Amino acid sequence: DDTFLLLDGILLAITTAMIPMNNGPIQSLEIGCGTGVPIVYLTMQLLKEARAVETVVSIATDINPEALRVAQATAAENGVVPALQVYDCDLASGLLPNRKGS
Repeated sequence: DDTFLLLDGILLAITTAMIPMNNGPIQSLEIGCGTGVPIVYLTMQLLKEARAVETVVSIATDINPEALRVAQATAAENGVVPALQVYDCDLASGLLPNRKGS
């Protein structure tokens, strides 16, 4: 399953220092988070590696209210709510005004 391959890739990136853990806050963003499993897993792994909870900031976005509800529940069940913020956001609408006349 693609989700498990992605989770394996996240763990590999963290354990092989592909994600620097010592240069200020660690920020991550998932656009179209759905259930939130990848961003929650990433946040859990980053919190394990980080020296302080305040150094991890994860943001999950989706335009589907049900997906956001599920992602929030996934975050709560895995104890990453303080570090993970969920937003109702349509990425395309923010880009369209800048594309007029292109």
